Amino acid sequence: MGVAFMKSRGTHSRQEPSCLSCPIRALTVYLGGIGGNAGEVLKFRKAWRRVPRKTVFVWENEICDEFFTVHRGWAYCYRVTRDGARQIVQFLLPGDCVSLTALYRNRMYFSVRALTDLSLCVFDSVAMSDYIHAHASLGQRLEEFWLRESFLLSNRLMDLGQRSGPQRVARLVLDLHHRMTARGIAKGRTFEFPLRHQHVAEASGLTAVHVSRIMSALRDRGVIDLDRNMLTIRDSEALSDLAGISSTEATYQTVA
Repeated sequence: MGVAFMKSRGTHSRQEPSCLSCPIRALTVYLGGIGGNAGEVLKFRKAWRRVPRKTVFVWENEICDEFFTVHRGWAYCYRVTRDGARQIVQFLLPGDCVSLTALYRNRMYFSVRALTDLSLCVFDSVAMSDYIHAHASLGQRLEEFWLRESFLLSNRLMDLGQRSGPQRVARLVLDLHHRMTARGIAKGRTFEFPLRHQHVAEASGLTAVHVSRIMSALRDRGVIDLDRNMLTIRDSEALSDLAGISSTEATYQTVA
């Protein structure tokens, strides 16, 4: 599927938010740190696009000339095996770019689906790449983003290869809480959790039935509470002990 199909997935708004007052600008690779210029970035932003929940707006192996940042909502990157099994690679939150590889390659390595209603800031990928590499501080920030992704990928491999089911689920919950807290959109230990058991299963290499049992056990033990798409961590120490989170891992969770 080509880029023309992808661009049709979503609608443009007449009241586009400004990069100058964007609440998630500090989280982005191109406006965070000390090198970003919101006025300059706003000049080459192509669109602010709304994407309905459950819509696939990027397809694996398609040619794409756009660079996306999540402005509002959740999405996830995934790949599908030949027999139809789906592996979720990453959950995307406000401030996340959909793919750093879009700055270097125009062929997408995975598909991306809106988990909730979504809004995206859309840029020409070549213009964004040129802008970042024209500013030394942003180039260094991009390197930090790559280092973080490499570190998190190694942790994901450890999860899938060596850690138990309960450990994988606990680590996913803590990771999402940490990221939501960094964005200022968690209310203490309570945060939005629109994932279904199938999403958790496809992200952690488990079955939905196994995930259901783990989540039920955590609720029964008073470790977490889940109600109407909101998750509350009741016993953070117990959850961290189960996950085996180290201080080194916490260092690389978020690029400031």
